[in-house]
Amino acid sequence: AKASDPAWSDTVAYYYANILIFEENFDELFERMDFALAANPGDAWTAFEAGWYHAMFGDENRAIELLRSVETLPDSEKFSMPNCSPAIEIAWAHRKAGEESAYQGLADRCAQLLREQRSSSIQYFELDYLSARISALSGDTQRALSSLADAVDKGWREWWTENDPLLQQLRGEPEY
Repeated sequence: AKASDPAWSDTVAYYYANILIFEENFDELFERMDFALAANPGDAWTAFEAGWYHAMFGDENRAIELLRSVETLPDSEKFSMPNCSPAIEIAWAHRKAGEESAYQGLADRCAQLLREQRSSSIQYFELDYLSARISALSGDTQRALSSLADAVDKGWREWWTENDPLLQQLRGEPEY
């Protein structure tokens, strides 16, 4: 009965990439991402999605290439708060590629936006998670762990957190 329900079919189609990830069917995931990229050349959001999945589960070099291609987005889309995404993921890609100036410019802008949001009394657990990511990328392990703990205490529950490449340096820490 569910298979014939259009709402069910639409939901499955929308979340199909997540289903493939949960099933650890990465070959099909990346085949679908390659198809989407070929079908939507130049679409920054398709490139971001494919790059993000590669960063978490696939080819890091492909992730870097795809995420750097997203830099063409206008700032109004690139620095979307409260996550500063996809700018912070693009910053990670630049850092991995050894492009420190490009990394630093994006990371500094995200840090500035984070300070502005916090000074306006806006409190989202996403801001704590962003702080953890910025801190981890800058090498401040203790601040990253503290911010991550704050995010989780306030309700952060994204399934992909344990695979977040921006937090990679924290994986060996007992608190993580």
